[in-house]
Amino acid sequence: MSEWDEYADQWDGDERVIHYSQQAYQSLTQAINCDGLTILDFGCGTGHLTELLHQQAKRIVAVDSSAKMIDVLAAKNLPKAEPLTIDLNSSNSQPMHNTFDLIVASSVCAFLPDYQASLALFKQLLKPQGYFVQWDWLKEAGESTPGFTAEEIQAAFDNCSFETINLQQTFTMQQGEDEAPVIMGIAQKRD
Repeated sequence: MSEWDEYADQWDGDERVIHYSQQAYQSLTQAINCDGLTILDFGCGTGHLTELLHQQAKRIVAVDSSAKMIDVLAAKNLPKAEPLTIDLNSSNSQPMHNTFDLIVASSVCAFLPDYQASLALFKQLLKPQGYFVQWDWLKEAGESTPGFTAEEIQAAFDNCSFETINLQQTFTMQQGEDEAPVIMGIAQKRD
């Protein structure tokens, strides 16, 4: 059972989650033409971003380690979406190598146990010239909150030999009295 299972029933009604997904989608479609792409939505939750992308995509594989989140997504019956409950890793991903034109990870990477290993896996899953796009909380150097500095993302992209296409704050989210910035990183597989 995933720690995220307990959030599944309320996730679709959370206005912050909906707003985050809409902002991520808008920033994505301003940067990349998603028409006809084969997409992996990694850490898809209940599929907010999957729903927004599925009309444009040729096919979307939506994966999450939370079975309950995937159950909510599967009940939406999106014709081009393939929801999968899986903890995707190097030992179970071989059939998906060189499959995807685009991999998206919305508010996921900061919660991964090994971000660098996940990036290496994503690179294997991408077709040549494919794109990886992530959105995460932007933090300042030295902060212990979940998120990344731009320098941390850049270093991770460099370590995987991704070409950085874009790395910038794209929107903010209201959190109480404060605004929390969100950084979007776009990397391309060049080999």
